[in-house]
Amino acid sequence: MAPGSILVIDDNPGLTDMWSLVLQEKGYEVEVAGSGAEALRKLRGRPFNLALVDIHLPDSRGTDLLADISRIRPDTDCVMITAHSSLESAIEALNRGAYAYLIKPVEPVDLLAVVARALERQRLQEENRRRMREVQTAHRILHAIVDSIDSGVLLVGTGGAIHYANRRGVELLNLSEPPAGGEDTTLVARLVAAAEGSAAPTAPQAWGPPPIGGPPGEQEWEVGSARQRRVLRRYCVPVYWEDGGTLGQVEVYSDITRDKAILERQRQIAEVLQSSILPAIPETLGGHEIATLYHAAIQDTRVGGDLYDAFPVGPNRIAVVIGDVSGKGLTAAIQTAMARFALRSYAFEDPEPATVMARLNRLLYAQGLLESFTTLFYAVLDAGRGVLCYTNAGHEPALLASPEAKAAQPLTVGGPAVGCIEGARYETGADAWLPGSLLLLYTDGASEARRSGVFLGAEGVAALLGAHAAAGDARLVLQRIYAGLQQFTPELHDDLALVTVRRPPLSG
Repeated sequence: MAPGSILVIDDNPGLTDMWSLVLQEKGYEVEVAGSGAEALRKLRGRPFNLALVDIHLPDSRGTDLLADISRIRPDTDCVMITAHSSLESAIEALNRGAYAYLIKPVEPVDLLAVVARALERQRLQEENRRRMREVQTAHRILHAIVDSIDSGVLLVGTGGAIHYANRRGVELLNLSEPPAGGEDTTLVARLVAAAEGSAAPTAPQAWGPPPIGGPPGEQEWEVGSARQRRVLRRYCVPVYWEDGGTLGQVEVYSDITRDKAILERQRQIAEVLQSSILPAIPETLGGHEIATLYHAAIQDTRVGGDLYDAFPVGPNRIAVVIGDVSGKGLTAAIQTAMARFALRSYAFEDPEPATVMARLNRLLYAQGLLESFTTLFYAVLDAGRGVLCYTNAGHEPALLASPEAKAAQPLTVGGPAVGCIEGARYETGADAWLPGSLLLLYTDGASEARRSGVFLGAEGVAALLGAHAAAGDARLVLQRIYAGLQQFTPELHDDLALVTVRRPPLSG
């Protein structure tokens, strides 16, 4: 359709010539019909944006012609023109679908104004139709995408009605058919999930949506019988109107039965590894008192990257180590076990701290696990010579409390974390290891304990040791330090390992 095409329908050649000239000067394309029959013939042959229709034609009334024009060309707007003005004729024309009504004689400025308004209205209508087509296309694409994913997706209104569910949602929640709105969310309690027995959840929990407008929520459900059970996870987020009002919430359901089984198996394997990483250490070893403690931040699993160990490397001479592998889970547990057993092996050959750490770094770097790293503090305590030798590989500094010192001394000599820098070099530090001295080794679960956003820090850990170093044997000192941590914050946000080693004071 040519832009701005107009059909002038009037049997007065003088008027049609004048109107054609006025319109053509403004760039409009104009054709003329002298009767209703000629007008309909031209409309069947091609579309027009606008028809200017005289109310009195030789073969018909203009108002009667409106219905035929609308039937042949629904998108053509009509403007009625008459020399006989009356309220009744104007109302009749508008009721029959005319866009506007002009009275002869028509001034050119009035004619052009009506034509411009009519064509602008058509342009806006076409733009609106185009946008609606785009929205409908996007909706179909989005619907196809959501229907293709392997999770159930629901849109739930504030009143609890399900307004939309994709195919997977219908299947997982055992909905009878895709809801068209009005189906209550209590229907999700009918989770049959191909399991035998009751369709209700095994635990008496409410399946209704979490409070609308609250923070995102996540729940896990076990459904079915003990012999055939499925686990579903539901995640909900609120949806808001532009003005901030609550529209409802989107709920996503996933069948995580297989994932849970894999994770449980990994957890069991990792727990076995963890038990070897955190060995039972005797309370006395090589003439030293030793106490250990491990606290998992996540109480239902002990699969972390913390490690500690203590073992004899000669008469009245022991090695003690504490470390932390970045990350959690099976991978971290495997790397932690590797680090502990390799360190033991190297220490039995030559316990010198810098040598042991350099060899361990070469081993872990060769494994290619560059996305993780291991921090370690390793020391050799020689009661016979009264010497403590150590190296610190990027770990929290161990603290040495000596009977001759007023404050605990941090032991910082060493090098970088092991496993992340090829050929890293380490130094060995040395201090006196006198009767009555106490060594505290800890992971960052202690220094990063926080309360109201404030960290305890290494200084806080040193203060705890300073307050309790003279409390008694290694076990009692460790218990006092742990109690101090719990007093600082009742909830630890990271795994915590503590080791205290004490050289007993001379008797008498």
